Amino acid sequence: MPVNNSDNSETYSVLADHVAKLVQNKFAELTDDLTSQYARRKVLAGMVMTIGEDLANSKLISVSAGTKCINGEYLSDEGKSVNDFHAEILTRRCTLRYLYSQLELIATNDPSAAEQSIFEKGERGYRLKEGVKFHLYISTAPCGDSRIFSPHATQDDENEGGDRHPNRKARGQLRTKIESGEGTIPVKSNVGVQTWDGVIHGERLLTMSCSDKIARWNLLGIQGNVKLSCTS
Repeated sequence: MPVNNSDNSETYSVLADHVAKLVQNKFAELTDDLTSQYARRKVLAGMVMTIGEDLANSKLISVSAGTKCINGEYLSDEGKSVNDFHAEILTRRCTLRYLYSQLELIATNDPSAAEQSIFEKGERGYRLKEGVKFHLYISTAPCGDSRIFSPHATQDDENEGGDRHPNRKARGQLRTKIESGEGTIPVKSNVGVQTWDGVIHGERLLTMSCSDKIARWNLLGIQGNVKLSCTS
C-alpha cells in the first residue's frame, strides 16, 4: 500500500533514502566497468525487502533500467519477447520470480527449507511473515498520470487557473505507451477490443502506462495478496 508519511516523516525519509541507496549502489556496481550503452540509463528501478524495523535486515531483490516497449510486430505467442521494458515493470517481473522461489521453499516437505521462506501458512493459503515488506524505488515519476499531474499544485490553484500544464485536460484518463518510443497518450473512447490479428496487421499495440499499472498493483497486489509499499 502507499506509504503514509504524515505520522513520522523523518522515519519514512530515512527508509526512502536507504532504499534508493541500495538500488543505486547495486546498479553502479554492475555497470561501472562497462563502456557500452548498457552502462547508461534514463530510469532506474528496484525492489527492496525489509524485515522488521532494522534496516540492516534489508535485502535488494531486483534492479532494472529501461524506458521502451516493443512494436506490435515483435509480439510472440511463445514467450520469446517481453512487451514492456520500462524499468518498474521489469522490476516487478523479477520480484515475482523471487516470490515464486519463496513459495517453492514452503511448498516442499522439508521443514528447514520452509523455515527459510518469507511465507507462512495462513487461514487461506500462504501469507507473508510478520514484518516482511517490499518497497519499490523509481528514479523518476512513472510514465502516465504521475508525470502529468503537478505535485506542487493545489486544488485551489487549479480552480483559479493557476495550473497551466498543457496536458491538464487529459489527466485522470487511462493512458497507453508509445510503441518503441517514450511518453504516453490517452486511450480514445472509440478504441475497440485489441486483437492479435489486428496488432500483427499494423494496429497500434496498447500497453498500459506505468502509473496505471502501479495503481492496479496497489489495489490488487503485485501478486495475489502481496501488498506493495511505494517509496520514491
